Amino acid sequence: MNRSASQNPEGEHPLGKESSSYQELREQLVGPEQQQISEILERLNDPVLRAEELSQALPDAITIGVSSDDRIARALQPTIDTALKVSAQKNPKAIADAIFPIFGPAIRKAISAALTGMIQSFNHMLNQSLSWQGFKWRIEALRTQKSFAELVLLHTLVYRVEQIFLIHCQSGLLLQHAVADNIDSKDPDLVSGMLTAIQDFVKESFDAKTGEMLDTLRMSGDHSVWIEQGPEVVLAAVIRGIPPVDLRSRFRDLLDHVHQMYGNTLENFDGRTSSFAMIKPDLEEALTFQVKPQKKSVSPVLWLLVLAGLFFGSWWGWNLYDSHRHWNDLVARLRAEKGIMLTTYQKVDGHYYLAGFRDPLARNVDELVTRSGMDPIRIQSRWQPFYSLDEAIVNERARQIFQPPPAVQLELSNGILAARGEAPHQWVKRFRSQAVTIPGILGYDDTRLVDSEMRELREEISSLERKSILFELGKARLNQSQSKALAAIRESLERIQSLKAALGIGVSVAILGQSDPTGSWSYNLELSQRRAWSVLSYLLRNNIDPADLHTGGTAVQTTESETRSAEELQAFRSVVFKASIRTD
Repeated sequence: MNRSASQNPEGEHPLGKESSSYQELREQLVGPEQQQISEILERLNDPVLRAEELSQALPDAITIGVSSDDRIARALQPTIDTALKVSAQKNPKAIADAIFPIFGPAIRKAISAALTGMIQSFNHMLNQSLSWQGFKWRIEALRTQKSFAELVLLHTLVYRVEQIFLIHCQSGLLLQHAVADNIDSKDPDLVSGMLTAIQDFVKESFDAKTGEMLDTLRMSGDHSVWIEQGPEVVLAAVIRGIPPVDLRSRFRDLLDHVHQMYGNTLENFDGRTSSFAMIKPDLEEALTFQVKPQKKSVSPVLWLLVLAGLFFGSWWGWNLYDSHRHWNDLVARLRAEKGIMLTTYQKVDGHYYLAGFRDPLARNVDELVTRSGMDPIRIQSRWQPFYSLDEAIVNERARQIFQPPPAVQLELSNGILAARGEAPHQWVKRFRSQAVTIPGILGYDDTRLVDSEMRELREEISSLERKSILFELGKARLNQSQSKALAAIRESLERIQSLKAALGIGVSVAILGQSDPTGSWSYNLELSQRRAWSVLSYLLRNNIDPADLHTGGTAVQTTESETRSAEELQAFRSVVFKASIRTD
């Protein structure tokens, strides 16, 4: 084993070298062919590569096949038809965009020709309808059961191209036919054959030279047929009336256009006329007409229309002026109105817009609009609230806030609110405390304002001070004869205390006892005090509040020289009252 390893140090078998050499020889002999076979198999097995190679060769194959015969066209026709149907169902816009360059100009030309003819007929009919002659024709239309437009055309027509036939020279087949509106067309193929037969008859019967042919056929009445001969096509026009000579040049130009457009088709004409459908709009455009010029006369209906237009214009102008005048009047009213501040006013498309500030106590804007003569529906306004400082508005605001009694008058001047008259105490108190809180009022004047409850209190106090209780000589006890006077004093004190509570003030009442000069001064003083206490006791027993009541007594001294009457002495034997108002 060691010897074998030394003889073959690399560990390779002798046959290994021989196999490798054989492989190299095989690659040199058949390697390129195997590489090509592999590439061919790869191309055949790869659908993408196969489709790419086919797409490069397919256009040339189709071109060669179409030039040799029509088998490819017949084979592709069902597929193409099916594809067009599917495409039209799924995406009709793509089909329309594709064929538009072919059919678009022809369609536009046909529509233009139809509209031009219609507008000409309409204008002519309109001109005739506003005249006396047109009125007579309307009666005729009713009588003959014909349309008014047809009668106008019959009475005013100079000529009209009613039909145009495009006929192939060699075969006599009708290639295309155009007919005007309201024309009863017979079998156009039959007419085409008859015209070809007449043309051939003329050539043979009159030995016409080469290129010569019949160019006009005149029928009884006012119809004629104009014929224009071309190299491949004959154009025959049926005309009513007397056409101008230059109409033939238009027909020749149309015939030249046909030959230019369909030259190759005409040279290889195989009897199929569908290829000439695109020329029909040109034939319809050649269906022209001309009417007699009308004398320019003003129709009575036109006069009525003019007068109606003038009346409407005057009415509209007056409304415009009147609306403008009312608008200016409204703006002036709003500017002068107290409590309204106008900031924006404008007119846009027949509508009016107002904006600004308005005090809640100002006059209603709708009322001002109505007074100005404007229609409130045409006016849109937007007003922001604010407090006006105009004296009339401020004075009215004070009236609404205070709601003064009927006997009180409020008047504002230079920011000072003056009140005069007679009012309850609470109203007077509120007026004094709230007057300056109202916007626009700087102060108040109440010098001529009378507090009715305070006046009543003063009057009651004055009445109480005029009352007195008389006593007998040397006595301080009340008796039955004094009850009436005591009841009056009690009622007066009750009213005084009620008014005092309502006014929120204090009233001090002094009950003062008096005595005559008879006797000693000390005795008289004590007697007068006992008399005052007797009256006070009576008042307390009759529920008079003692809070503000107090008593006092006085003794009168008399000199020897003084002499008094019995009445004067009786007046000294009494109890009197003194009251004072405390405002603290």
